[in-house]
Amino acid sequence: EKIKRRDLHAEKKSTPQSSPTLSGTTMGQIESVEDDWHEMSYPDSKVETMSIQNVTLYSGDTADVVAQWYKEKLTHLNYTSKSFTQTTNNGIHSYSYSVGNKTHSIILTIEKKEEDEDTKIILVKSSK
Repeated sequence: EKIKRRDLHAEKKSTPQSSPTLSGTTMGQIESVEDDWHEMSYPDSKVETMSIQNVTLYSGDTADVVAQWYKEKLTHLNYTSKSFTQTTNNGIHSYSYSVGNKTHSIILTIEKKEEDEDTKIILVKSSK
């Protein structure tokens, strides 16, 4: 069964700021979380999950292409690299980055399994 994912890069619809969702979070709070992740979200990726601290995205691009984009993007956003690993094991091609700036750290995991059509992207943010 295919999971339905949202396009974070699609144009946002105008929604009243105080409309409550089922979880009690207002649309304004949801839009704020989306804005926080938008500039670090891979182009044309689909959102599986999103919170203040993490986001899981999927892209039809290869792990290599996604990893190169993030390397350039994070450098452009003034993040410095703390660690980087690249592995291919049992049909799973993966990258892991740990980067930081003055205010927070990000752990980025990019994973593509041979049998999957999409590349999984996980970003986890923590304050310093």
